[in-house]
Amino acid sequence: MSRLPRAASEGGSSALVHADLKMHLRLSPAYLGNIRAGIAEQLNRSLLRYISRLRGVVLCYSNIQILDDLGCIANDDPHIHIPVSLCVLLFAPTVGDRLDGVVTRIGSDHMGLLVYGLFNVSIGNPQTPGRRPYKVGKTVTFKVASLSVVDGFLSIVGDLSDGRSDVQGQPPGRAGEQHQQQRIEKQRC
Repeated sequence: MSRLPRAASEGGSSALVHADLKMHLRLSPAYLGNIRAGIAEQLNRSLLRYISRLRGVVLCYSNIQILDDLGCIANDDPHIHIPVSLCVLLFAPTVGDRLDGVVTRIGSDHMGLLVYGLFNVSIGNPQTPGRRPYKVGKTVTFKVASLSVVDGFLSIVGDLSDGRSDVQGQPPGRAGEQHQQQRIEKQRC
């Protein structure tokens, strides 16, 4: 696995990881007539879900290759195990990473952000005296304070307390999200 590089002018770090994987997929016998459809169905179930083995959320996959013409059936399990290799793009932030998020909500005791237009971030007590005011639609650089996963969905808690948070001058609306979405599209598998 390798982290995708991020331009120095963008600040923060990239939580996008490119990985070339070899794995065994368990296919239902219903897909014996169309193995590729079974593989696609199995992989599509993992999109936008946190996969603990990969330590990240699968954003896309490509370059699927079946490694063996023969599948394997083990014991009483009716599923066919097919070895495949593929390329995946993961969102895999770690505690301490600095990321950019677009402010979507400002409450009395927290601020909500979206990272890459997909992942929610909660930051407590955003309006501290002496700080720049935050506005909906602005892009903010924050530090990842903690991560949790519930039912395959990643939850991020951010922190602005290190004094290095930046408020970038994005126009109100979804401009920051569109910029981040363009960055994902440029870094496809």
